[in-house]
Amino acid sequence: MNIKTLNAQLPKIVCYDPLADFLGSFDGGVVEYDFEYIAKLTGHACPTVLTAYLSAVAVKERLYGEDKLVRGGVKIYMRDAKDSGTTGVVASVYTAIFGASDEGGFKGIGNMFKRANNINFGAKIDGFASFCRVDRGDSVIIDFDFMPVQKMATPDIFEALESFKNGSEIAYFQNAWSEKLHKIADIFETQNVIKIKSTNKM
Repeated sequence: MNIKTLNAQLPKIVCYDPLADFLGSFDGGVVEYDFEYIAKLTGHACPTVLTAYLSAVAVKERLYGEDKLVRGGVKIYMRDAKDSGTTGVVASVYTAIFGASDEGGFKGIGNMFKRANNINFGAKIDGFASFCRVDRGDSVIIDFDFMPVQKMATPDIFEALESFKNGSEIAYFQNAWSEKLHKIADIFETQNVIKIKSTNKM
């Protein structure tokens, strides 16, 4: 099993990007993201990147339903500091999909297409992250329960690292790693790894 096999089993996120539409970057401003793209963006596939992507899928479905997600149209508030644990890694996934950047992001053209300051850290929220649809004020908050993931057998990453540094074959580790990702995808919703709820308009 590899990432392409896993990617084929996961939902894609179809977005409308007003800036891309304005500049003619993509036909009609329509952009499609999938897990393989996110893995390329982050440079790897791991449980953190996978759960970040799957949580973005869940948020899109809750906020937009069958409609296209509008990039730049969602403000994100994350509970923890950017440099806390894996928060920054997860945020990079959200930035790519939702078009929500921190203070270093695109400042916009005129009063349109602004991406900067659409993702904020250290927010006082009761959960891992909150997502607010700017045009309507609808918002959801998500949290994770990683207990089902932690119960899974995990290949010895440090043993594999030593073998990798020595030039030894580590296909056994890579196969086990890929298998774990497939298992996480299988249980992500059925065992409530993600908890998502609608909140009052922000």
